[in-house]
Amino acid sequence: MSSIYWPLLFLGIVVLTNPAFAEFRKPLATIYKPPTPVHTPPEVEKPKPPTLPPIIARPPKPNVKPLPPIIVRPPLPPIIAPLPMRPPPLHKKPPPYGHYPAYPPLENEEIPYKPPQKVTPPPI
Repeated sequence: MSSIYWPLLFLGIVVLTNPAFAEFRKPLATIYKPPTPVHTPPEVEKPKPPTLPPIIARPPKPNVKPLPPIIVRPPLPPIIAPLPMRPPPLHKKPPPYGHYPAYPPLENEEIPYKPPQKVTPPPI
């Protein structure tokens, strides 16, 4: 703060509290009252507007027929959708073991004996 602040504050307090400077104070403002008119106009009765019939906002409801009676029927069996058809395979199935295209199939459909495969042990 500047060096002039405190002296000005002190001087303002002295001026406001000293009764010698009371004439410079303004009184509080009075409450405003509008001036009273000298002539009051005569009161004229306004004519009442003609009474109109009420405005219908919605058209009247049509005659509503009663609902038909509810008929309870047993539930229908569930409809099971058929399984989708599988397309045929693009290749022929291999013939059963022992039937080869070059040889006719066996008559009794017995699978010929096949010796077990020899398993060689792994080298140590």
